[in-house]
Amino acid sequence: MSFTPPRCPNRSCPVHAMPRRRFYWRNGSYSPDCRAEPQPRFKCRTCRRSFSRQTFRQDYCDRRPDSNATLFKLLTSGTGLRQAGRVLGLAPSSVQHKMRKMTRNCRWLQRNLTQQLPAGRTYLLDEEETYAGASIRPLTVPIVMEQESWFLVAATAGPIRRLAPKGTKRRTWQDHHERKHGKRKDRSRSCVRGVLARLERVATEGPVTLLTDEKSSYATLAKERFGARLQHATTAGTAARTTRNPLFPINTTIAMSRDNMGRLRPAPHRAAPRRTAPHRAAPRQAVPHRAAPNRAKPDQTRPYHTRPIQPNP
Repeated sequence: MSFTPPRCPNRSCPVHAMPRRRFYWRNGSYSPDCRAEPQPRFKCRTCRRSFSRQTFRQDYCDRRPDSNATLFKLLTSGTGLRQAGRVLGLAPSSVQHKMRKMTRNCRWLQRNLTQQLPAGRTYLLDEEETYAGASIRPLTVPIVMEQESWFLVAATAGPIRRLAPKGTKRRTWQDHHERKHGKRKDRSRSCVRGVLARLERVATEGPVTLLTDEKSSYATLAKERFGARLQHATTAGTAARTTRNPLFPINTTIAMSRDNMGRLRPAPHRAAPRRTAPHRAAPRQAVPHRAAPNRAKPDQTRPYHTRPIQPNP
């Protein structure tokens, strides 16, 4: 099957953004180790850069492209990065690099699929709460998705501020953290505005039907974004989360997200900060140096000392 390059991969080339017909020359072929058939090579007529069919593949520059499919299944199953590396025989850094590349490609695919959404669809909005590093640093993850297909339209993340009751140990911990790092910002409303703005850009035709729970800020933010186009309906958050619940798709998506978050492991013990002994934590000038051990004088011989054997003349 013949391959036609869609554009020049060089981002600084004018043909990258606005490709024209026959912008390239054919430049032979080569046989990579990861492919059974030869890969055609091309050369751009404008910038004179060479590229091949492999340049446009997801496994471009991969040394172990055979492990990508298995790694993707492991990551979507909640497997930790180190465990995935042990299963596939990869270093943790290699697993991280592959995961970032897969993330970029999935993000590009999602953007290509959401250039324009059809009219007459129903969308769901809800927020997932998690934390970063410690439970006193909570995060909100607002999600907008289509009800029927479960297609994720937009998602983002931002910090929120949730203070415990005064006098509790947790509140003392939070106060100490804010004195050290400053007052934590609450970006819940701005994050919800962001996902609604994304929905507005891709759903440009007809009315927008939005289903949420009974959080009061959802109605206010959606009204200021869509105006008269909005058809808003709410469902109580205490309702049974069964298949009859209108919010069942987004509730299940959030549950799946939390399950996949389980692959995030705490820092290993060897990477954790060491506890410094009290005498080592003191200033250097306050710690007495250990006295140097007494050394035997040249004319003294220790009991365990033996003279070197003299070679025969």
